[in-house]
Amino acid sequence: MQDQAASINKAIQNLNGAATQSATNTQCTYSEALRQATSPPANNATANNVKISNRLNIQATQILIEFDPTSKVNNLNHNQASDATSKMRTKAIKALKKVTKGSDIKASIKHATITWRGGLLIELNLTDAAAWLCKEANTKRFTDTLAAGSKLRKRTYPVILKFIPVRWTPEQPESLCKLEERLDLTKGSLIKAKWIKDPARPQLSEQDPNL
Repeated sequence: MQDQAASINKAIQNLNGAATQSATNTQCTYSEALRQATSPPANNATANNVKISNRLNIQATQILIEFDPTSKVNNLNHNQASDATSKMRTKAIKALKKVTKGSDIKASIKHATITWRGGLLIELNLTDAAAWLCKEANTKRFTDTLAAGSKLRKRTYPVILKFIPVRWTPEQPESLCKLEERLDLTKGSLIKAKWIKDPARPQLSEQDPNL
């Protein structure tokens, strides 16, 4: 029993040492380092890159449709979601066939899910199909056929800008327009902006906070 206890204590010490060293080298939390210390070291980065790549590929084929706030789709409870998803998927398939009729695009719906906020998340078979459907004219035909008052929600991405002068006013639309012009961005690319920390209460050395 004493030999077993000694072996266990030695294993724990080795694990703690590996976790501490990992946390020191990678600047991660101790719990993250502990998981790394107990995981196989080989090809972790490669596996993560594959997962990220697969996720991005799926996202490129997805579109999110939002419905009018008064729509029945927006007032579903969890027990109704499965039946509603089946019905909306059928409607979406019919709408897609109608808008793609006569075009060269080979689009089909692989999956459709009602989100908790009442939107319809659609996964198409091809990224080209999703890109084609996101074009304004095609989107309008699709949403008008699917449900009155529905619209495509554009995908947005959060970006952190460092060292922005506190005199800048992100809450004003004019500020976003000027920033788009300065960065040579398409008009409407910036949806909104806000300070990470209140610039009215900066640290003594912080005159250019993050946005």
